[in-house]
Amino acid sequence: MPYEFLEDVGVAGIAFRAWGKNLETTFVEAGDALMNVMVEELGSIETREGRRIQLENEALIYSSSSFSRA
Repeated sequence: MPYEFLEDVGVAGIAFRAWGKNLETTFVEAGDALMNVMVEELGSIETREGRRIQLENEALIYSSSSFSRA
């Protein structure tokens, strides 16, 4: 499971940290973490429609250290 819930951070909601080998897989893992919070029984979900989302921005600068907790 490439994400972990942070019990001591979320006061009124939920907090988690997700990671992956690149930015794309990190977003996929973050989506999995959100689904795990919103749906009690993950096995009850069935795919009815799929959509692929792709974002591009040449000015995007990503650094994993910028998302680290102090």
